[in-house]
Amino acid sequence: MEDGALSWLVANLNTTSTSTRRHVELAICHLAQNEENARDFISTGGLKELIGISGESAREDIRNLAKKTLRLSPLFRGELRAE
Repeated sequence: MEDGALSWLVANLNTTSTSTRRHVELAICHLAQNEENARDFISTGGLKELIGISGESAREDIRNLAKKTLRLSPLFRGELRAE
């Protein structure tokens, strides 16, 4: 991923604004759906945040999207098994 976008999203995930947090969570989920981004997620801590979103997001639809993304990505599944 270019220009540190994922690192910025991860760093700003825990913002105080509920609306902003929801948008950042969605952005992380959507970027994670692209298998080309999976290695970046693993190396930058984005996978850890995606796992957190899947269990802790205030919105059920976002939690479900994160869970689906984790379940469908072969690289993410491999990382989760390795842990």
